[in-house]
Amino acid sequence: MKKKRFTEGEKIELAKAVQVTDIGCERFRRVQAVYWKSQGRTGREVIELSGFSQATITRMCASYKESGLEGLRPKRIGANNRKLTHEQEAHFLNEVSEKARAGDFVRSKEAKELFEEKSGKSYHINAFRQLLYRHGWRKIVPRPKHPDAADKEACEAAKKLTINTDS
Repeated sequence: MKKKRFTEGEKIELAKAVQVTDIGCERFRRVQAVYWKSQGRTGREVIELSGFSQATITRMCASYKESGLEGLRPKRIGANNRKLTHEQEAHFLNEVSEKARAGDFVRSKEAKELFEEKSGKSYHINAFRQLLYRHGWRKIVPRPKHPDAADKEACEAAKKLTINTDS
């Protein structure tokens, strides 16, 4: 397999890109790794310096050859597939919080069902709980009794004890 050599123009472009500091940490690491490779460093040296695997370095070099610096932009794989805007979520939660202020318990499952009914969008319960946390809601459950509390008989017996202060 024939190695793809870097042209002088590509080397100059990479040298300038390495000097730019506002391109983001991950993209900078990618540009730096391809730059080192363009400067003739061995694969092992680039692996040790950058922390990328040989396959990743090869893929980044090929991507740079094909698309230039844009090819080194990290592929964003995120879970930001929200179905409503932050403001729409907040508007709905204001309605639910009025119910909570009135003294009713707000359970996430019931709020989720109401939310789905009003918005017409379906949510997994965990995604809906993340929505609640994103807006500052938290899980508060009243405890029926303290876990270390004594039973009723022990409490009554303790009330009957007298303390001798004549010592």
